[in-house]
Amino acid sequence: MEYLKRVIKEIVPVILGILIALFINNWQDNRANERYVEKALQTIETEVEENYSSLNEIIPRHYELLELLIEELDNDTLSIARILSDAGGVQLPTIRSASWKYFLKSKAELIDYSIISALIEMDESKRIMDIKFEQFLEYAYQAMNATSRADKEKFAAYFSNLVDSEQTLQELCKVYLGKQEN
Repeated sequence: MEYLKRVIKEIVPVILGILIALFINNWQDNRANERYVEKALQTIETEVEENYSSLNEIIPRHYELLELLIEELDNDTLSIARILSDAGGVQLPTIRSASWKYFLKSKAELIDYSIISALIEMDESKRIMDIKFEQFLEYAYQAMNATSRADKEKFAAYFSNLVDSEQTLQELCKVYLGKQEN
């Protein structure tokens, strides 16, 4: 019995020491994770703000091009290439997503599901926009010299579809940034 008491007296401090060390280690890991998440969310927010700004800059120009296309539908002397040139061309907005993709690959379990969901939705919207841009370019290259109303309507339809995707992404960015302000 005496031996058991001595063993318990020696084991209890060791076990308490281990438990305290584990607690401190977990506390330090949690603090490091919180700092990491905070920094990552700040970087992601900056990226989304830049995306939003890029969209805000380009969408009005694209609307001007759409208006010019509609105005010139019946002008058989003006080609699609000339309309594009007069409008200053078409530019796809610069949309970045590197920071949050990196974050999702490394420590996704630390971030709130609603944020992950919003970021994935923005990425999917960007992917769709890129597909629509490729479809638009494919038709645009074929129809550059076209002057007929039908060709211009088809061009405008492809372009309008692209602008719709830009607006969707713009709205997703706006909603995300609104959530971050709360």
